[in-house]
Amino acid sequence: MRFPPALVEESLRLAPKQFSLGARRPGWTLPMNAGESTLVMDGEATSVLDYVTGEPRPGTRADWLETTRLIDAVDDVGVTGR
Repeated sequence: MRFPPALVEESLRLAPKQFSLGARRPGWTLPMNAGESTLVMDGEATSVLDYVTGEPRPGTRADWLETTRLIDAVDDVGVTGR
């Protein structure tokens, strides 16, 4: 499926250039696209580095579950764009 170029261009024009990720804790909202690099542990495993073979491969549901468990086990994850 392809989107018409005009639709994509208009959508990009209308999309906010800066936005914030809401936080679970008050005061921890994270501004995005503020000119700084950000790394967020979000549990998404679309591709993974296989820890057995050391090779990259597409992620599976099992990888997603394992990643989610790992993130949940971390006591405190602080994210900052600074």
